[in-house]
Amino acid sequence: MITLLKYSISLIIWAVVAGAFLIAKSPQLFAFWALLGTAILVGWFFKMFWKWFVGIFFPTIELRAYIIGVLILLIGALLFFEYSIVPKWNRWGATKDELEEKYAVDDFLPQAKTICIRAITIDAPVKEVYPLVQKLTTEGILNFNVNLLDLIRNKPAKIAIGELPTINVGDRYLIGNIVQVKENKSLTMELFRGSFPWNKFKSIYAGYYLEKGNHNSTRVIYKIKADYDGAIAWFSAKYLIEVVDFLVCRYQLYALRAQLLSGETQPGK
Repeated sequence: MITLLKYSISLIIWAVVAGAFLIAKSPQLFAFWALLGTAILVGWFFKMFWKWFVGIFFPTIELRAYIIGVLILLIGALLFFEYSIVPKWNRWGATKDELEEKYAVDDFLPQAKTICIRAITIDAPVKEVYPLVQKLTTEGILNFNVNLLDLIRNKPAKIAIGELPTINVGDRYLIGNIVQVKENKSLTMELFRGSFPWNKFKSIYAGYYLEKGNHNSTRVIYKIKADYDGAIAWFSAKYLIEVVDFLVCRYQLYALRAQLLSGETQPGK
């Protein structure tokens, strides 16, 4: 009874903190907290599994053998995730030519330890897609009518265009500095490292690149690169860029497509 109460109180505390991150609209902190919560739940599960199943039905199995078996399963699951799922996320939607093509972000950060590229086709001309990309770049997706639950469920929010700022190289916005801009073509930013908590990144650059597709469609390519040193930065790149940024970027690209397909892309709508 005491153990159950202890677990319940721990879950309530975790949920309260997670709710605070949801209200604050902080996907980075929420992802870290979710990762920590998952690790704790896994530990609880294996502890209860040992006590109520292995200990009762297989009493001759030593605890050391059980722990080794669990570690082998966890390592196998992590390797599967790293070599089967993550590579697909890091090149989500991109074609072979797009993976090999050089973009403006590559000029600013030629060498990087983490490189991710994601892309989508939108059935709309470039001149209609660019204002939405400009809005995303200058304000960030979480400034729109979206919460983290929508982000997790991948439920695109409506993007209000309103008045668009004139973008120039050197401008500072919510997530970084504009380092390159070409109207209806591309936007590249140097991201604020403070947007990625508890990291040791040396440089982070990202950009949106628009290319005319078939039948008056537009290819939107997003590329992010990070350079860093040390194990902490490596771990940060794994969960912040390869996981969190994938979820946010996929959400952004789906939101762009949903908005343009709805036809509500004029200022004031």
